[in-house]
Amino acid sequence: MSTKLLGTMVTGSLVTVTLLAGCGTQATAVSSTQANQVIKWADSAEPTTLDMAASPATATENIALYIYENLFALNSHYVPEPMLASSYTVNSTFTNYTFYLRHNVPFQNGQIMHASDVVASIKHWGEVSSIGRGVYSDFSSITARGPYTVNITLKNPMSSLVLALAVPDSGAIIMPASIANASGALPATQFIGTGPYKLVKWVHGQFIELKRFNGYKGVNTTPSGLAGAKHAYIKEILAYFMPSASTAYDGLKTGEYQVADELPSLYYSQVSSDPSLAIHIVKPYAWAGLILNSQVGIFTNPLLRKAASYAINDQNVMAAAFGLPEFYSLSGSLFFKQDKNTYSTVGTSGYNQYNPTKAKQLLTEAHYNGQPITFLETKTYMWMYNADQVVAKDMEAVGFNIKPQLNTWQEQLAIRPHLNEWNMFETSYSAESVSPLSELIFQPGYAAKWNSTRLRNYINQYESTSNRQTKLAIIGEIQKLFYQEMPDVMEGVDYSMTVTSSNLKGLGSYYLPVLWNAKIR
Repeated sequence: MSTKLLGTMVTGSLVTVTLLAGCGTQATAVSSTQANQVIKWADSAEPTTLDMAASPATATENIALYIYENLFALNSHYVPEPMLASSYTVNSTFTNYTFYLRHNVPFQNGQIMHASDVVASIKHWGEVSSIGRGVYSDFSSITARGPYTVNITLKNPMSSLVLALAVPDSGAIIMPASIANASGALPATQFIGTGPYKLVKWVHGQFIELKRFNGYKGVNTTPSGLAGAKHAYIKEILAYFMPSASTAYDGLKTGEYQVADELPSLYYSQVSSDPSLAIHIVKPYAWAGLILNSQVGIFTNPLLRKAASYAINDQNVMAAAFGLPEFYSLSGSLFFKQDKNTYSTVGTSGYNQYNPTKAKQLLTEAHYNGQPITFLETKTYMWMYNADQVVAKDMEAVGFNIKPQLNTWQEQLAIRPHLNEWNMFETSYSAESVSPLSELIFQPGYAAKWNSTRLRNYINQYESTSNRQTKLAIIGEIQKLFYQEMPDVMEGVDYSMTVTSSNLKGLGSYYLPVLWNAKIR
């Protein structure tokens, strides 16, 4: 039986959401020609961990998505579909959820997943995840009620809990309880999940090897985004860490690699004219933005944050970072246009207000005297470095004293938790942008949280209702507040180019390339 969302039924004070989950898919049936297929992937960066709960980094998600699964997964329309859960009930005040799990789902170590594993995993998520800490702090309890039932009670209404549990970025991944309990508030060091591929080898600085998990038991629904059936037709995935786009591109041309992610748009024309290669553009991919440290240092002054926003020409930043206009758009909304449940243009008039004269006035009002501003930069992702150069030039032109600090991506991730060591950095964020509850830049555990009482009040209002129009109105108010307080500088929406061999068919994507369901033909 397939897994389908049949609908929502109100019975007294209980809302029952039925997700009929059948036997699921067993080990993927493969033909003799597919049995030994290997994909070599020029991956854009090496992760610091494969514990996806503990890291919002794309480098982690690129690999960990194959190893782990959540209770729910987001489809291509940003709607959660069941993955390890089969159904759930929620009361009318959104303070009590009961989740019913699929039966006989194995971990990659052969152990069967039970409610105790889910409880331990979500507790771990609540300790290590930038999103999870904010959500988990509102839990009154999480308990196993039998081998396949989990109950969560909340201190306050949380209508977006299922969305939060479905988000992959810093996600509520499910792992064996023994690993989750041993890890606690630290990233796990054993990487075992229920996904279609298992970790075989990690040679640091070189590559990660994944192999088909023959015991995989997934769902039978139509693949969409990160949801639906996952067939591991490819036997083995070798992800080579490839910070050089030119090396990745050359490897694609010679057939050394079959996949390269996040290639710069400057390769677009060459790839387009090469019949041996295929282009896959993900629209949208992520928000690009300048994160300002509003907790420690110079940008605790809101006038200086506003000055930075007026100093930066978002159009020039996006053009420098992503090149061709086909690879970015200028948008001041905090949620993607493709997500009809969250997208609104209300309150975005403060976006892209390039005004150097106004920036200089605000510097004077703030009594800025040329204090150095530490700007974390990296060449691991060249689009960030290219954006950094425009940002620094624009800010220096109005009087900011910018001190660039070049790091590898791993070094930058290690520095960010130490708020006294930096003032700003360029980044992107995408997969979590499905509700204010899970928006990364709103999280108390993020590198430079937006510490706003009004924001928390708006989020509480948002979580107290399921009415779409009411939720959209609240998002409009949140966006107005964002541009009033300017915790970060929103620059625009970027699109990502993944390039594959033309004989690789069935590549999927949400915001990252998805190789399950893909085949070499």
